[in-house]
Amino acid sequence: MLFLFTIGPVKSFIESSRKTRDLYAGSYLLSYLMRLVYEELRERHPEVEIVFPLSVQSNIPNRLIAKVNGYSLEDQKKLGQELSGFVRRQFVEIGKNVFKKTKVMPNQAAMNQLERFLEVYWAFEEESSYSLAYSKVNQSMSSIKRLRGFAQTDEPSGRKCDLYPEYNAIFVKSKGDGNDGELPSFINKEHLIDVTKTEACKYAIKPGEGLSAVAFVKRMLHLLEEEQALPGYRLNIPSVAYMLLKDGFGGEHRENLKLLKDEASEAVFDLQNGQQLLNEYLSDHIKVAEVIYEQVQERRVSPYYALLKFDGDGMGRLYRDYAERYIQEQLSRETSHFAGEVREIISEHGGICIYAGGEDFLGFVPVNRLFSILFRLRQEFMAKVKAPAGHPQPLTFSAGIVIAHLMQPLGMMLAKTGEMERQAKELREEKNSFAIGLVKRSGEQLVIKSSFGEDGDILRQFHHVVLALSDKKYSTSFLHSLSAVLNQLSLQAAPEQGPLVRVLIEQTLQRSASSISKEERKSQVDALAGLFGHFDNNLAEFRSFLEFVAFISREVSSCSMPLMR
Repeated sequence: MLFLFTIGPVKSFIESSRKTRDLYAGSYLLSYLMRLVYEELRERHPEVEIVFPLSVQSNIPNRLIAKVNGYSLEDQKKLGQELSGFVRRQFVEIGKNVFKKTKVMPNQAAMNQLERFLEVYWAFEEESSYSLAYSKVNQSMSSIKRLRGFAQTDEPSGRKCDLYPEYNAIFVKSKGDGNDGELPSFINKEHLIDVTKTEACKYAIKPGEGLSAVAFVKRMLHLLEEEQALPGYRLNIPSVAYMLLKDGFGGEHRENLKLLKDEASEAVFDLQNGQQLLNEYLSDHIKVAEVIYEQVQERRVSPYYALLKFDGDGMGRLYRDYAERYIQEQLSRETSHFAGEVREIISEHGGICIYAGGEDFLGFVPVNRLFSILFRLRQEFMAKVKAPAGHPQPLTFSAGIVIAHLMQPLGMMLAKTGEMERQAKELREEKNSFAIGLVKRSGEQLVIKSSFGEDGDILRQFHHVVLALSDKKYSTSFLHSLSAVLNQLSLQAAPEQGPLVRVLIEQTLQRSASSISKEERKSQVDALAGLFGHFDNNLAEFRSFLEFVAFISREVSSCSMPLMR
């Protein structure tokens, strides 16, 4: 008999976030809670054989599969309810510890939100073979989740949480400096907890922000790690602004950057944009930000970052089609090992890994390292995660990427990244693709979709063009001129236009960049003409690509773009 146990909600728990710290806390908590379930099951029910996950040494998924024997219906119900109650209590206890650490006294409304938040599901299935039981227990779980059970809220009307709009905002901070500032509008005074003067919340919660108990626990979770209360929690999760500054300044400014502190890293970008620094920054941090800004005015740091999300193509179907225990265990081992590699690769390139659970990944990376990181991740995945014997093709993944400005709402960019991942998977039947959404500060958006190509060669070509532009081998005016010329042609796919487009590329490049060598010019013409063919000779898509690389090349530095090996 197989037992399947899951906790959630996964998407909203992680993606309902305003800061990278929120994102990471949501991901960590789901993994940590499942680790507690794993350990509780092993300790209190040693007769139960846990099949998946194989270990709890790293990020683990939000589901557990175990084999149980001789359990009656009453025994099954008892086990499911026991683990459900256990994981809910653990979540509430984490919340209580956060409140204690921040020296904030929760009210009943806050406790109600914590107690009702988790979604816990479980199912049993008995069949003659593991593969049949696996198939049926997953079908049962899907049916249970479709019922969408919930507890009716009795919260009064009032301002909703900035992260979880289904809950009222309880923890709020005044709009001013805490002395004469007023609280946000429409707050339910009966349930209000004012954290304006709470020292632990000084930087963590912005003026005028209102959070539910769940959002507050996510935002302040890092405080528990100071006492090593959360095994494996990474305390040094930086903000995206800090990631960009660290990547853009180089070693000579790192010491000053450490003095600035992560919480005030956006101050440098405020100065770069000609803005006055507000009183949300400490005076000492303002001084450091001004020193750094003066030192690096000649080296503008781009406020654009890349948000990257990917997961393996057809992995769910793979587990269903190869529902043999030894095959699934092998896949689990390989994806777990790959997840460890992902974290190392992202760290090496100065990015932020939010989660890497099996073949799933979400993280932030500097734009100038995007193509190199994506190429390396794909190569590692195909080398480390092998298809079962008899599977017709190697395993691949598809990626959704958003390139966005620091000032754009994180929640919207997360949703956009999920949409890009969906479009990547729908691009081709065999998947193995990526989609990039460029969201400019002005609000203008652009989407580029492509397969990875043979051995990731399309990423190499993208990188080659961006690097040449950033290196000033030719100017972006060439791309604008080329786009204008191509606009005169038909926007419909027409294979016979390939030779003509190549001639136009060569002529336009020759007029715009006479200083580059003949060999370099041929190399760039070959790359661009090849990419036109890659976009199925579709002029509209190719012109979007030209606009994309023209924009990106202005936001990267060629000296910090890693070589692609």
